[in-house]
Amino acid sequence: MYITDPGPPTNIILRKISNRRVQATWTPPAGASGATYLVYINTMNVNSGGTEVTGTTYTTETLNTGSTVTIRVRATTGTYLSVPAVSDTLTVSGKRINDEIIYILRCFLLASASSIRRVSGAGAHPPLL
Repeated sequence: MYITDPGPPTNIILRKISNRRVQATWTPPAGASGATYLVYINTMNVNSGGTEVTGTTYTTETLNTGSTVTIRVRATTGTYLSVPAVSDTLTVSGKRINDEIIYILRCFLLASASSIRRVSGAGAHPPLL
């Protein structure tokens, strides 16, 4: 148990686990048995709020594609808080295909399939290439 403020966690690593989720892991401060952590996403304000985590891993909720993520983590013993440790920044990328593009692609594929049927004859299978 701590008598003074716990030290901050170290080695925060962000890892993209999908186009909309990020996982953060960190190393607990020395002698941190029993400590929990407060995790803050994309905020400089670490004086209130935060998500309480009992382990050394946190996975974000659904983020917007293209979001830039920075995570701050504070160790807490219930009475004392560490200074925040700050992760590097990670951008969650991935392209969303807009509905209009999907519609155009479907129309193109249907038109192509129709042309193949006309060339090869009704009911016949298109030739293999």
